[in-house]
Amino acid sequence: MARFERSIVTESNIPTSSMADIAFLLLIFFIVTTIFRIEQGLPIVLPRAEAGEKLPRQHLANIYIDLAGDISIDDKLIHVTDIEPLLVTKLQENSQLVVGLKFDEGVPYRTVDQCLQQMKSANALNTAFTVEQKLHGRH
Repeated sequence: MARFERSIVTESNIPTSSMADIAFLLLIFFIVTTIFRIEQGLPIVLPRAEAGEKLPRQHLANIYIDLAGDISIDDKLIHVTDIEPLLVTKLQENSQLVVGLKFDEGVPYRTVDQCLQQMKSANALNTAFTVEQKLHGRH
């Protein structure tokens, strides 16, 4: 009996030439369809003033800081290290003193922090903060 041998050998190959294309298409599909969660932060509702109370001048000390870093308390130019002794004196004269800190939005935080540290050292805890925003046309 004659044996017949197979003359065609078939190999089982999976074509991988388009595998990279398929992988990238899947990657792009998942990137486009994924919804990224936006950071919400803390849900804080800031209080709004219904009515304001005007304080008498003797119960108020205003600290102003301009863009150049000049500091004034009650219209007197001072250095940052002079804040503590001046506030201690004012607080001894009037225990109900409210310290208002007003500064331009372009003032470096380092200057504001130095003022806050001086106020803390003077135990001036009754404070009000105000940021004056730049007006249009003002540089």
